Amino acid sequence: MPRRVPLVVYPFLKNALFSKVFKDFLIGWIGERPLRGGVGNWLASRYTSGIMSFAKVDVIVVGVGTMGAAAPYHLARRGASVLGLEQHAIPHTLGAHHGFSRAIRSAYYEHPNYVPLLKRSFALWDALERTSGQRVLYRTGGLYMGPEDAAFITGATRAATAHQLPYERLSSAQLRERFPQFELPSHYTGFLEAEAGFVVPEIAMNAHVEGALRGGATLLGHVKVTSWQVTSEGVRIETNRGAFRAKHVVLTAGAWAPLWSAGLPFALKVTRQTWGWFWPKVLAPFALGTLPTWFIESEPGSGYYGFPMMPEQPGLKLALHQPGTETTAESVDRRIDLAGDEAPLRRCLEGHLPEGNGHLLALRTCLYTNSPDGHFIIDRHPTSANVTIACGFSGHGFKFAPVVGEILADLALLGRTDHPIDFLSMDRFR
Repeated sequence: MPRRVPLVVYPFLKNALFSKVFKDFLIGWIGERPLRGGVGNWLASRYTSGIMSFAKVDVIVVGVGTMGAAAPYHLARRGASVLGLEQHAIPHTLGAHHGFSRAIRSAYYEHPNYVPLLKRSFALWDALERTSGQRVLYRTGGLYMGPEDAAFITGATRAATAHQLPYERLSSAQLRERFPQFELPSHYTGFLEAEAGFVVPEIAMNAHVEGALRGGATLLGHVKVTSWQVTSEGVRIETNRGAFRAKHVVLTAGAWAPLWSAGLPFALKVTRQTWGWFWPKVLAPFALGTLPTWFIESEPGSGYYGFPMMPEQPGLKLALHQPGTETTAESVDRRIDLAGDEAPLRRCLEGHLPEGNGHLLALRTCLYTNSPDGHFIIDRHPTSANVTIACGFSGHGFKFAPVVGEILADLALLGRTDHPIDFLSMDRFR
């Protein structure tokens, strides 16, 4: 049973005269025992906010982005003492958890084994809405368009059939009748998934972060990890603001993951991506409740996608889903190149959404962190059993955030998970 901190020591916390004496006493008295849940995190943050010295916690999460916010949320809900370290602000707009909308769908063409994870993810998004009181998920329907043999359509059909998901296949004539916003070649067909839609990443991030904090987690912004080392007691993390210790570490570094992947059997590629927002010539066809979340395949595995108009950002959002210019998280040029960034989006509007082809309102950038095969990597570190890695989400990971957080909590606390993630192991690269 973890020791309780006597209330009589609290007056010394703010007394500089006793600070060193108290610190030596406290650290010696606690020793290597983890402080559990809210009390442990509260004491550590209250006393050490200036000196950045924590008693050992159960889990440290490095990188509090998409997955690194979901993991502390689920860890804290299980009563674990958890510390999240983020080198930037929490949240920030330098990675891949901004942009006002992220598509979510169940009929996953990329691999049918994602479908059970998505079913759980939908349920967890719904639960997050209930606990946070915030709207996170919009079920607008998902419409995927392309030639009849398009990889997106044939793969989605296989996944829906294998997992008994409801869907509709639409002929070219049915597409024109039901979705006249789109101008498509006569041989294009459609796949319609009624339960698909989008998640609002800023609201989702805030809900996970605040839920983790209210559950007793400690999350620290502007703390840059410089190294980690496995010890006989667990893992020691060195940062620009001191050292931290945990029984287990979860690395969710996003676009900064390549800095930590040396010696692992895969190479990650970071690419610069662009979204655009345009003010349509005619508004009604693109309103929320009328326009579904959509995708038009331009070549196998790539294509344009977009969303209905939302109040958080004026305009019609669309983007090109394919790896962009290779870069790094440190060297990426986030400045907008009008000629290079607007042109491919304008081609989509001109060719497929003529009534949406209005004035440009905004261009924004984000980063993909691409694995060699486009599938996620979620696994134990091959040489350190008390380090778990989650990376390489390849531009399609945000929708999975709550279930990945649940998986990472399983691996950190139990050493296993019941979720089907064998196909995401790094063993496939050996």
